[in-house]
Amino acid sequence: AMQYERETIIVIMLLSIAIPAYALTMITEAVIRGRERMHLIAIGNVPGNLLLVGGSYAVLRLDYGVAAVACIVVASRVVTFAVMHLLCRFSLCDSRNSVLRPRLSWLLLRHSMLFFGTDGLQAISASLFALLLSKFATEREVGLLGASFQLMQPVQMVYRSVGHSLFPPLVAASRVSSVAVGDLARSILGLMVRLAFPAALAVFCLAGDLLGVIYGSDDFRESANVLQIMAFTLVLMPLNPVLGHGLWAMDHERSVFRIVVVNLLVRAIVGFTLIAQYGLVGGAYSVLVCSIVNTAQHYWYFDRQVSKLHFGRELIRIAPAALSAIACVVFLPTHRFFALMLALAIYAVLSLHSYGRTTMLRRGKGNEI
Repeated sequence: AMQYERETIIVIMLLSIAIPAYALTMITEAVIRGRERMHLIAIGNVPGNLLLVGGSYAVLRLDYGVAAVACIVVASRVVTFAVMHLLCRFSLCDSRNSVLRPRLSWLLLRHSMLFFGTDGLQAISASLFALLLSKFATEREVGLLGASFQLMQPVQMVYRSVGHSLFPPLVAASRVSSVAVGDLARSILGLMVRLAFPAALAVFCLAGDLLGVIYGSDDFRESANVLQIMAFTLVLMPLNPVLGHGLWAMDHERSVFRIVVVNLLVRAIVGFTLIAQYGLVGGAYSVLVCSIVNTAQHYWYFDRQVSKLHFGRELIRIAPAALSAIACVVFLPTHRFFALMLALAIYAVLSLHSYGRTTMLRRGKGNEI
């Protein structure tokens, strides 16, 4: 349908072999999360990730091509599942209850269809921009967009990890009241946004240098403007995992599903329009627009169905530190590296001061209650 070259089709076919192992790994991780033994997930991912990084580096150094990297990906997924399954079996599960029960499996599948649909639509959304870019541009633009995405992955992994780790406390808070869920989400989001702003500022200021140094080629510097546009999403992304898990904790799975459906429609319309007109830069603006829509939906549903966040007050407290840092970067007549370091230092002092005052006020209100 996409009229890809034969080599690309072979790579896709090889990668598809990893789908069963990946699916079984996700089920095993769900069992581990249900038992609140999150450290086992981190341990279980180590061998597969080492194989993925080391094996990919080795085959690329030996000039075996992309198909060989796809085989390494398949092997790493299989290893990850095997290790995760062994950890789950010997650390959590009772071997006497390990017999497959089809009726119970079918019941679990029926009850999880809403989550299955949500994850499925999210998977389609995640690959939509690369798909559209491959149709309207060339492999080069797809690679540059992917390179920019990869540089933001470490920060996004922190956001996702916080969301997953916060889910059990959110469930416990939901047994108290929706207000308790809102208070917990608000306190975590205040800290996350304070940490997200310096990350976004650093990525924006050092976009070209990061691309050139990490990928070892000046050709990647051409996508610096793309990375700068997407850097703004780093300030928005912390809200979605926390608010999404808050909606799940309060049994609002259908709201999350509606968010994902709207996101997919917006990504399809905005992506098709901007990428077809502006190519790679249009893809970057599509990411930013869809991130704003996604965050606005999460905030609206949480504020309406769970608890009032009143997050604008938190943004007002952060504003002086953020504006001071931006002013240093824009107006300070020195080298941009020095200006950025000074801006981050000033931001850290002012932000920590405002966060400390906010924490003291919350404790005071709690004592009065």
